[in-house]
Formats: sequence, structure tokens, C-alpha cells
Amino acid sequence: MNSCIRVSVVMSVFNGGNWLKYSVESILNQTFRDFEFIIVDDGSTDSSIDILNHYQSIDKRIKIIRKKNTGLYDSLNVGIKSAESEWIARIDSDDTSESTRLEKQYHLALKLGKKFIIGTNLNIIDPNGSIVSEYKYPKTHKGLKNNLLTLNRFFATSSAFFNFSIFEKLGGYRLHYKRSGDYDFWLRALSKGYLFRCLQQPLVFIRKHENSLSSSNNGLDSVVYSTCALTCFHLRKNNILDPADIYNVNEYETHFKEMVISELKKSSILNEKNSFLRNSFYGLTSNPIYKPMRFFYKYLNKIFSLINVYKRVRIANNIADHYNLK
Repeated sequence: MNSCIRVSVVMSVFNGGNWLKYSVESILNQTFRDFEFIIVDDGSTDSSIDILNHYQSIDKRIKIIRKKNTGLYDSLNVGIKSAESEWIARIDSDDTSESTRLEKQYHLALKLGKKFIIGTNLNIIDPNGSIVSEYKYPKTHKGLKNNLLTLNRFFATSSAFFNFSIFEKLGGYRLHYKRSGDYDFWLRALSKGYLFRCLQQPLVFIRKHENSLSSSNNGLDSVVYSTCALTCFHLRKNNILDPADIYNVNEYETHFKEMVISELKKSSILNEKNSFLRNSFYGLTSNPIYKPMRFFYKYLNKIFSLINVYKRVRIANNIADHYNLK
């Protein structure tokens, strides 16, 4: 560790040229200055590396690591392992940070200690950078833990700030999770007795666009992997070996993930999300009933989402209670 560097900001980018400059500039313009900015280029084929090289030429705090495309979580492991500070701050390549974010998180981390993982509230922005909505989360560990275990809203990984020792203790992100690897990371931290805290100011801006990870496959991949992660949490709680700790990635897909998918299908959770309703709805854009139908669809979808979350929590518990290691 380098005592002159107090925080290591870590980003992975893969073909993120559209919004990369805004994310990079939001870190370089922080009021807190004593940081290194580790950016892992995960085999980009667009303009990303040219953008990174430009910013590195004007700010030597940027450290670029180039590698072949192996995915987000492998890239984050590479980046964090190269950190020279004991404090890690995360940011995704399409998101931005408010200028005082690092300053506030760093001083709170010194106050709370190394067992805390600190997030913040956030603003959702559209592709043009306009604020769409604000997301608020519980402040204390108790409320955040409850949200984590009930698949409710939890602070974004782009707002995460934690000690390197946590990453080291957990062994980093697990490659079994192509989606929701951050959720698995938080649950494993919880299993190890680490604590959570959330600053109540919206200090990060999360950009929603059609290419974001959460939008892939209509969000169904995230549903599968987050349910797998929650199931593994309950298995550990029941003193049963975590499948992701004993199976390699391919074995995990075959022996465990497919079982979770089967249970999700039985509960109709993995059916194409209201495909008939949605397709019919979007065909009405020129019809006078479009606006009232839009209102109706929005709240009907919210009800279905709440029901599905309840089902997924129940499925995770049921699998853990009856699981036999193959």
C-alpha cells in the first residue's frame, strides 16, 4: 500500500465511449484529491481507450490496465488487486459522481472503521444526463440488511466505498455471476459480519440506457443471478457449503443455476415480462387511450414486481432448506 494515496477509485469499461468522458471527469473533479484512478479496459473495440489515453495524458492519477474481454467482475478483481490504497471507491463507466462524494465517504469511513461498506443515495439520469428520479435507501445497517435480504432497493455499486481488507477477506468478486455479482459480494460480506451504512445525499448519478447491464435480457438475467446469490446466502446460514465455492463456473451453471431457473419458471417469474400486455400497450401510442393505459400498466407492473420479489425470496429460502449437494 502507498501511504501517499488515500483512495483507489476503480472502474471497468467495455465499449463505454458514449459516456466515459463524463464519468472520468466526475472523478477527476472531486474536491478530495489524494486518490489514484484505476481504469480497466476490458477489451474495448470502440473509442474507449483513446478517451482514456487522452485523460491519462493530462492527469497522472489515472492508471490504465488493458486486457482481453473477460467480463465486468474479472476486470474489477484485476483493478482492485492493483490498488495502492487501503480504501476502494467504485464507479461504473456510464455513471458519474457528485464532486464531494469521495471527501464525504472517506471521512465517514475513517470515523466508522474498516468493517463498514458505505454507499449513498442516488439520482437516476437519462442518456442525456437529465435527472429522472431520486432513489433513497435506509441509513443504518439494520435497514440496509433488511432490504438486502428481501431483494428491495440497495445502494448502487457505483456509490460503494469499502476497505481493501473486505475485498481480500471475501476473495473478490465471484465469476459465477455474470450479473448481480455485486449483490453476491454484499451478501457474502454480510455473512462475514461486515456492516453497511448509506449517506443520505444523492452523491452518484446512475445513467439508464438500453445498453446498461440491468437492461440486458429485459432484466431477467439479473433476476436469475440475484436469486442464486440469495439462495447461497441462506445455504451458508444453514451451514451448507456454498455451491459457488465448490463448483467451477460451468458446474455451477449446470448443477445449481439451472435448478434455480427451474424453480423461477414454476412460479412464472421467468416468463417474458408481461409480453402480451407490453406489446399491446406499445401498439397504442397513437390511440386516445394511450395515456390512461400507460398509467394503468405502470402500476400493474409495480404490483407484479412486488409479488415476484416475494416469490423469489421464498424460493431462495425453500431451496436452501431442502438443498442436497450433488
